[in-house]
Amino acid sequence: MPSHETDRTIEDGPLEKIEISRDVSDEGPENPELVIGLVSAVGTPLKLVQQAIQERLGSYSYSAEVLRLSDYSQGFLLDVEDEESGEAGRIDAAMTRGNDARAKTGRNDILALAGIADIQNKRGNEPGPMPGRAFVLRQLKRPEEVQLLRRTYGEGFVLIGVFCRRSERKKNLQQDGVAPDRAEGLISRDEHEALMGGQALRDTFHLADLFLEVGDDIGAVRRDLNRMLDLLFGLGISTPTLSEAGMFHAHAASLRSSQLGRQVGAALLTEDGDVISVGTNEVPRAGGGLYWEGDSDDARDHRRGRDSSDEAKKEIVREILEVLDEGWQESTPGEKQCLIYDRMQQLRGTRVMSLIEFGRAVHAEAESIISAARRGTATANSDLYCTTFPCHVCAKHIVAAGVKSVTYIEPYPKSRALELHDDSIALEDEEDGKVLFRPFVGVAPRAYGRVFSMIELDGGQIRRKDDDGAPIMDRARLRFRMPYLSALQRESLVAKELMEITPKEGRNDPETDAEH
Repeated sequence: MPSHETDRTIEDGPLEKIEISRDVSDEGPENPELVIGLVSAVGTPLKLVQQAIQERLGSYSYSAEVLRLSDYSQGFLLDVEDEESGEAGRIDAAMTRGNDARAKTGRNDILALAGIADIQNKRGNEPGPMPGRAFVLRQLKRPEEVQLLRRTYGEGFVLIGVFCRRSERKKNLQQDGVAPDRAEGLISRDEHEALMGGQALRDTFHLADLFLEVGDDIGAVRRDLNRMLDLLFGLGISTPTLSEAGMFHAHAASLRSSQLGRQVGAALLTEDGDVISVGTNEVPRAGGGLYWEGDSDDARDHRRGRDSSDEAKKEIVREILEVLDEGWQESTPGEKQCLIYDRMQQLRGTRVMSLIEFGRAVHAEAESIISAARRGTATANSDLYCTTFPCHVCAKHIVAAGVKSVTYIEPYPKSRALELHDDSIALEDEEDGKVLFRPFVGVAPRAYGRVFSMIELDGGQIRRKDDDGAPIMDRARLRFRMPYLSALQRESLVAKELMEITPKEGRNDPETDAEH
């Protein structure tokens, strides 16, 4: 067993039980099962997180069972070489088995599918709700797995992204006997593999509902995780942290973007949490600012019907072919178009296809800085929250604007920010005199409204005070509820309610009315 999995435990004694309603409705019990997915990088001490989840859920009288998705790969007939000895061999073999299972079945979500089938089998011969049960899926490595689980369990599935600094993860692996260069190789493989169906942590992690950091402070890990689980159960009254509010502002700004590739948002905040400005990636208009929906002179890319960045890349490839392809001049226009397309496909992932300076849109981070400048507001010592890691073009403006820190969710592999500005930017670990770029930790924007709003999804209001005006702090009811019934089943139940309220003798009979 890896040393970093066994040495670090949580020892705070038994937790006080929290009472929740046990009433059963037509849509399932008040304590429905909960499916929790974990996504984290190799070297993260997940056993610590598992233990904390099981203990906190136990205080709500939930039993939590851990399902290791990598174990399901052993149920497939795979052509995998014998596993080499040691921790590095175990990890490498598990990755390879997962890749081969996906390749053999043609399903990038096959391990999540196997986990769902296992949960279904636990329901027995007459499948039904399993009150007070939680299943922790360890761990997800593909975005398709997340999508399948969300389609299957809806609100009953919660994804937790567990962040551990790269330096810590590398140290953990080395403590388990993995050589430094091998540890670096495993970390890189885990982040992203070019092959189809390979490891894709980079494309999966940012999909989380909640982001938790695991570091040396074990008490902080438990405190943060307990808060997140208490939010899921709606216990007491809890409001967003400054960081959560900042990222939600950035997310809200991103929804304004009409860009064809991605929506990005950014928000500049003071150290006290006041919003200085927000920005999104959008085409600028004369006179300052960006185009709004409804502008009479709207000339954004979707109005023009083309992406200027894609057009520029095609022209670059065309120019290269004109110089290097001996048969270019004799080719027909149709053949030239096919050649351009084929070469662009071959160049995917290269820096030629990663050029970003030909887009017409102002980037979100730059717009947040420019917006502050238009109003004469200082940006020095501000904190920037952005939905995506800044590109290298924005990074230099962030540094020049005096921004103190950058918090982001989604990675951006095209960015060369750290390579070009290693003198002024630090990643994850603070360094004196440098702008700190750090991953977001807390409630993600996608879950923000569900855990902080007083309004339920059906429009009902959650009471925060009793009839005497005292705050209600001891009520708990799971807010991420599994939808047991389909829309058609709910429709049938509602129609049945009408029949019970107005029996035949109390309703108009169309046939009888016709006779009269």
